[in-house]
Amino acid sequence: MIRKDLIENELKYIQEKLGIKFKSFKPSNKKIDWIYNHYNIDEFSEHWYDLDEDSDLLCGRPPIEVNNWIDMWGPGIWDTSQKKANKFSKNNMKWYKKHLPALKERFWIAETKWVLPEMLFVYCYARDIYKEDLWWCFLKKFDK
Repeated sequence: MIRKDLIENELKYIQEKLGIKFKSFKPSNKKIDWIYNHYNIDEFSEHWYDLDEDSDLLCGRPPIEVNNWIDMWGPGIWDTSQKKANKFSKNNMKWYKKHLPALKERFWIAETKWVLPEMLFVYCYARDIYKEDLWWCFLKKFDK
């Protein structure tokens, strides 16, 4: 079940920090390809919510509310090139687009046009099904 309160809490920090507004986003292969033609991935992160019910880390909260691990991917992280980081993060976005129901309620997008470099953020709520949420942070490609 999609918990809108968890989505709002997740987006709130970046919205307040950067003064941007997220809107729902229904990804298609065409839209994903457009993003990767105009932006490079800066960071792709997987935020895990996979604690079992008996974990001491929960402090009485349900596991779906406790982020216990973050995997980061991007150029320069783990010796990854920009090309490999783009491919890996794009494949993940397409995989989640294909395997999640109710895409418009799960994917959220926002961009900054008033700061340089221009940035694009995509958030995917999947913790109710796959016990993880995902973030893509992109930097605008500049013409040479």
